[in-house]
Amino acid sequence: MHYALNCASVGCPNLVGAAYNADTLEEQLRDNAVAFVNSPHGARIDSQRATVSKTYDWFHADFGNTDEAEFHHILLYARDDLLTSLRTIDEIHDVAYDWRLNDTK
Repeated sequence: MHYALNCASVGCPNLVGAAYNADTLEEQLRDNAVAFVNSPHGARIDSQRATVSKTYDWFHADFGNTDEAEFHHILLYARDDLLTSLRTIDEIHDVAYDWRLNDTK
């Protein structure tokens, strides 16, 4: 559910442009997770160091309650270059969060 909720800051998952529907909820939540994890606000690699959203830290128990489980969760949704980079490291090095408000632009 963390990928469906939005706190109106840039560091949150993106707002979606459609209502959630019971028939497609699992797919919508998966799509939200993929979009967030692969955004610079979800996870990024700089100089072989992984930085992830502070959301994973705040809700650590919801993502497996260990650093290893949290890392595995992120790997489930990582794609392309991010996934390749994450596979070369084995831990999260830092957390970040952008508190600026979402813009309607």
